[in-house]
Amino acid sequence: METNKIPKSPAERITESIKNKFQCQNATINPINEDQLILPSIFKVHQGLRRSNPDSYAPMIVSIGPYHHASTANPSLLPMENIKLSYLHSFLARTSEDDVGRYVLALQQSKHKALSFYADQNFDDENGDLFVEMMLLDGCFIVEFVRRYSELENGHDLEDDPIFGVDWMRIQICRDLMLIENQLPYFVLLELYNLNHDDQFDDFIGDEREPFANLAMLVFSDMFPKLCPASIFSSAELFEEREIKHLLHLVHLLCRPPPHSSSSPSGLKSIEGNYGVSGSEVMDPMRCVKELEEAGITFKKIGKVYAGIHSLDADTIDDTISLFDIQFHNGVMEIPSLKVEDSTDTFFRNLIAYEQHSSELRPKYFTDYAMFMDQLINTDEDVNVLRRNGIIVNLLGDDGEVATLFNKLGEGVITSSNFYYLGTCNSVNQHCGKIWNVVMAKLRHDYFNSPWATASTIAAVVLLILTVIQTIASVIPLYS
Repeated sequence: METNKIPKSPAERITESIKNKFQCQNATINPINEDQLILPSIFKVHQGLRRSNPDSYAPMIVSIGPYHHASTANPSLLPMENIKLSYLHSFLARTSEDDVGRYVLALQQSKHKALSFYADQNFDDENGDLFVEMMLLDGCFIVEFVRRYSELENGHDLEDDPIFGVDWMRIQICRDLMLIENQLPYFVLLELYNLNHDDQFDDFIGDEREPFANLAMLVFSDMFPKLCPASIFSSAELFEEREIKHLLHLVHLLCRPPPHSSSSPSGLKSIEGNYGVSGSEVMDPMRCVKELEEAGITFKKIGKVYAGIHSLDADTIDDTISLFDIQFHNGVMEIPSLKVEDSTDTFFRNLIAYEQHSSELRPKYFTDYAMFMDQLINTDEDVNVLRRNGIIVNLLGDDGEVATLFNKLGEGVITSSNFYYLGTCNSVNQHCGKIWNVVMAKLRHDYFNSPWATASTIAAVVLLILTVIQTIASVIPLYS
């Protein structure tokens, strides 16, 4: 005889539902020791940032990590999976191996640590085998790609390589490896590199085993809008390799001002903690380039644009000017020169997205730089002034495209409480607020804003002077 079940009340059903959700959540928490607790550093970009240019965050050729894993849902990324297998064969051949067993074992042991790097772990993999296989294929691909890039730079013939034999593919892969959603934890790459000790490769590129970070620098340096040689040469002082979260984090580290740089308000090696001017100050909006010119401010280029790490030598080691070294004094704004090309938008967007999602990155150099440039640049006329002064090297061709790029970078971005350029902006606004500069700005805007207006104004002034002289000349005889 069946007993009639007493129906649960709404409160009981809701309580049970929440309890089940807690149990599911606890089941997915990675069993990491407290001393291994890691804050996520690989994120999916939130919609506020993504909507202005979603393509800037999606891989075009190669998927790395779980967020864009190649599948029938991403058919354009499937062809690279065969190349990954080919690169894995080459990776094993460097140490005369034909089995991946010891690499799988190492990755299996660090699986939970690797998972903790991902903020979104909502992917289907019950026992983690797919995740480990993905780390192996993607990690070995990156290590082999970085090695071959170094071999290419050192004169090795790679014409038959499916990637390096075609320039556009190599460039697109470099671009894909820069995406915040397309990352592997750096320690995975380092572990694979250290396990796969290729003496022939080490002998080919130098006398000693090169740190993997030094090899990876070479891959991305061509994409930097502005290289800072001092940061490259002093990278060992800036950070330790074990502190690197992923390849995009490495790029962020390399772009930072070097220790004791003039752009580092704190004057300290450490970039964490306090910086800039107190966040309690409120910054008034800064005028654009054309309006600042009218107020008597001139723009000066500082630093050089380098073609990549291979273009640096011992003579450039003292160049400490980074992208962020913007200074203002005595009516002159000094801005480091930078190149703007097809990859610039993706470069900035992913570094800004990384800063926006990460609670650890301080200062937020790229976010604050983009917001500062967005204030300076409103139209193509502003870009034209900066280009003519050598500050912007425009490889896009159209000044309007550069203006649009910087205007859209700030969409969905939240500025930090300690804006890196707050002191600079306030100094500029104070300069523009002085009575004499206000008067001069008014004159330049109303009477000298074009060659025709300038000519008309001068003609009117000359006519006025002649009229005054004529009047005086006609009055003098009456009193003589």
